[in-house]
Amino acid sequence: MAEMAMNDVATDRPVLHGELNVGEDIPPLSRMAVFSLLVGVLASFSIFSSLLVPLCVIAAVFSAVTLWYIDRNQAVRGRALAQTGLALSVLSATWSLTSLNGHHRYLYQVAAQHAEDFLTTLASGQKYVALELMRPEHDRKVTGTDLARYYQEAEPETREVAESFLRDEVTKFVMAQGPDAQWKFVRGISVREYGSRATVTVEVRNERARGKRDRVWVELQRSEGQVVRQPNEAPVAIWHVVSVKFPDEP
Repeated sequence: MAEMAMNDVATDRPVLHGELNVGEDIPPLSRMAVFSLLVGVLASFSIFSSLLVPLCVIAAVFSAVTLWYIDRNQAVRGRALAQTGLALSVLSATWSLTSLNGHHRYLYQVAAQHAEDFLTTLASGQKYVALELMRPEHDRKVTGTDLARYYQEAEPETREVAESFLRDEVTKFVMAQGPDAQWKFVRGISVREYGSRATVTVEVRNERARGKRDRVWVELQRSEGQVVRQPNEAPVAIWHVVSVKFPDEP
């Protein structure tokens, strides 16, 4: 009786998906599942570089397709591999994009500080000091230099750059705001990175502006490693203003 009861229990037990009966062959491992895992592992390297995020998307789509295929074809196995590949690709993409977003917020914050300082300097009438802020730090004149005289007596190319900047409509607009202007960061526009350099554009607004036009876009460049430092010191980030324009300009 006990043996019959055990047989009844074994017979009545539900058969799970993919479970084998005695004497059945093990289904072959799906090549798609193996490939899903491999691509998912490769996609995990996106945590070191956001350039690999598209690979995460490809890996996630391929893993999802593989799971769909395996669910409808019990002649192959590898569901766990495809699930692992899908998890790796999704988690890696999330990690990479979150890290990239935080890095961009930091760049916008620092760029905004330099942009506000530049506009405040220019609006207060220190036009030649503002011109110096548009040059890389290692090219700037030492403290105490008569900048007005320097730019008036500079080489033709340098003098032309200075005169062109002072004639520009955006420069005249900023200077017209006066020393009482309050320049505040509005939003980040773009970040372009290449090697140790980054070009960041931010929108800055004069909260005391009178009239419809009250803001400008300031493009700045950030570079590293151009200052002499001790071997154990971290690279120094150097910023300078590249250009200033109105938001509606191309």
